[in-house]
Amino acid sequence: MSLGWAIAAAVGLFIGLPVVVLLAGLAGPIGWIVAAIWIGDWLVQRIRGAVEPERPYLAAVIGVIVLGIGGLIPLVTLIASLFGFGAVLLLGWRVVRHEPLEAAATMAQA
Repeated sequence: MSLGWAIAAAVGLFIGLPVVVLLAGLAGPIGWIVAAIWIGDWLVQRIRGAVEPERPYLAAVIGVIVLGIGGLIPLVTLIASLFGFGAVLLLGWRVVRHEPLEAAATMAQA
């Protein structure tokens, strides 16, 4: 019985550790992109008075430029990446729990 757990732990370590490293490596860029789009949406809403959810290209370009320039200040990129990845995790959690995404979008606008 003890040998079985040791084998399972060893196999899990060799499979699980690369998966965790891969996910951690993807977390930063994905979070940064999500934060940039959110910043762009916010700026477009301030300028135009409305957000275009069907075509977020302008918001994405504006957000990437603003966050790229803001990234010159220390820790801005780290904070934006953590914020954005947290938003991705929250959305994933809502999908797993089968919450309607429209309700989540209306809660975010409130």
